[in-house]
Amino acid sequence: MAPSISASEVPNLVRRFAIPVMAESYERVSPIYPMLGTVITDVVSGIDAPYQGHRYTHVIGTDRHEKTQIGQAIPHGNMGEGYTVQCGIGKYSRALSIPREIMTVSNPESAIRDLIEPFAAACGENATVEKDEFVAGMLQKGTLTAGSTKYFDNSYVGNTDANRGFVYDGLPFFDTAHTLSASSTTFSNHLASGALTATSLDTALTTITTTNAINERGIQVRNDPDILVVGRAMEGTARRILESELLPGGGNNDINPVRGKLRLVVSPFLTDDSDAWWVGHSMRGIRMYDSGAPAFETQYDPATQSFLVTSAYYFGACVDNVRPWYCANKAAS
Repeated sequence: MAPSISASEVPNLVRRFAIPVMAESYERVSPIYPMLGTVITDVVSGIDAPYQGHRYTHVIGTDRHEKTQIGQAIPHGNMGEGYTVQCGIGKYSRALSIPREIMTVSNPESAIRDLIEPFAAACGENATVEKDEFVAGMLQKGTLTAGSTKYFDNSYVGNTDANRGFVYDGLPFFDTAHTLSASSTTFSNHLASGALTATSLDTALTTITTTNAINERGIQVRNDPDILVVGRAMEGTARRILESELLPGGGNNDINPVRGKLRLVVSPFLTDDSDAWWVGHSMRGIRMYDSGAPAFETQYDPATQSFLVTSAYYFGACVDNVRPWYCANKAAS
């Protein structure tokens, strides 16, 4: 039977049916990952290897200003190099084969639509979920003493990750002995046990905003977290702690010291330890490279005599500063 449409028309039909359905599906699922760090949407400009990864070294700032009198010499400070951070960017893709014979059916446009629209809808939703799952995995596997190459391997072509399985200082994301690059000072952002209460949360906030509020030189800086992150099982407990005017569970009308201090982020993908909890910053500590919604491409494969429709996006995430983050009630393993 003679084709009802030409082969050159198939890619246009795929785009026409896929793009609006995929966009609606992608935007319908409210993403969680943008609330957990900085998202960089350009995976081409200003990075070492477009579509592959980026490597950069922390610049250690100078000492504080010193007061001087007019005519006095201005004290000089030296800049320095700190830890090197590497962030790999992966290509995530899925393909659908459409047999060439689809061009010969009585209504090829309808047949292509029936195949493409469900595929595009699934790809749009999956892309958001996959990114949420990955960043949640960084939190959940961030206490593994043996590391996790699934979530902390930022190797890319030409640049092997020297700290494969760990963050930039060669330790797990959450550890009790992180070291500053320009100082022998160590600090902890991990508490193995400690149920979420207003008191334990207040203690964590004190640690983050005082002990861990230092730069790579060990100089005091501002380090103010703004989010509490939990799984679904801890949502009720977390809301009571963050929203109650009085100390939850107390009988003395004590004021709740953490009321309104943090925004709650609930992820259904934090399931490894149902009672673990994290405190962090929505714009600091975790860096993500994200090309956005999947793009579609259609090519004809003569070997299989079919059209190959590919959905693909680029995404990568890494830790570039452990100090704004804190994990509690999750044992190192």
